[in-house]
Amino acid sequence: MTIDQQKIRSWTQIFLRHVADIGLTRHVEEEEGYKFVAVEHFQRHFDLEAADLVTMLDDAIVNNNLVAGSMYFPKKMLLIFAESEPEVVRNALWRLYDESRPVTDRLTEVNVTFDELMARRNEALGETAHSYINLRFLSLMLGLRYPEQHNPIKPSEWRVFAKYLNESFTQPKRLTAGEQYELY
Repeated sequence: MTIDQQKIRSWTQIFLRHVADIGLTRHVEEEEGYKFVAVEHFQRHFDLEAADLVTMLDDAIVNNNLVAGSMYFPKKMLLIFAESEPEVVRNALWRLYDESRPVTDRLTEVNVTFDELMARRNEALGETAHSYINLRFLSLMLGLRYPEQHNPIKPSEWRVFAKYLNESFTQPKRLTAGEQYELY
């Protein structure tokens, strides 16, 4: 996809005008500051070697709109999985955070692991529920751990941005989590 630099500049100017209109302090403290707090908190409390994985994850991941909403609860599902299959979850997180491997591979593998855990849980309970542990949440987990290297993404917002840059943009079907991350 060819990126129109004028559109990038225009988008940037819209954002900078918004920040100027409300003030930098308000933007940081009221609109986006909770994200910085979440990263700092995670950095202080995350310990993948903790004996009690559930308690550590519950403490390290701050409850906010990034991990919970009216119809979105990946943190809760992560805790459920950590309770029922702690070593599977611990190993999945080790793989997610293994910076020696391509991020696209890690995201795809870990996403598959949580899909398999959810499928087993659904089969055992006779349900068709979702784990909500997908690219959005996994990229957030990467961003919490390595904020200088990885950007959390919200796929729906990236698709809107891609459409803004190129009106003919369409996302290919059936991309893995890693392929989506690379595309965005």
